Amino acid sequence: MINWSKPLQTRGDELPVRDLGELAGGKRAVAVTRKDGTEYSGERYSSDGRFWEDRVDGYLDVINVPEKRVYERWVNIAPDGTASASSTPGGAETYADHDRIACIHVRQEYEVGEGLDDE
Repeated sequence: MINWSKPLQTRGDELPVRDLGELAGGKRAVAVTRKDGTEYSGERYSSDGRFWEDRVDGYLDVINVPEKRVYERWVNIAPDGTASASSTPGGAETYADHDRIACIHVRQEYEVGEGLDDE
């Protein structure tokens, strides 16, 4: 479900969207900022962000901007291929076995919900 108080964007072009408020009949008015910086407004959005109730592709729908996070760990690798991870380089060093063969730094940006089924 869309949270109208959090940052918004269009589904297709990921253009910034500003909520202008609720209208009669449960519709919402929004202002969409085009790539050239100009805005246009729309008043046919449903409370769940859909532009047209029966549209399949959802290209013009409004969604919350996906929340981005960073996963960062230092991973000690043992000769037998097992691994242990720490959130700091010092932690990896402290808990490293004497026979580790590598310490790999892993840093990956991801969006909350990425890779999860929508079902």
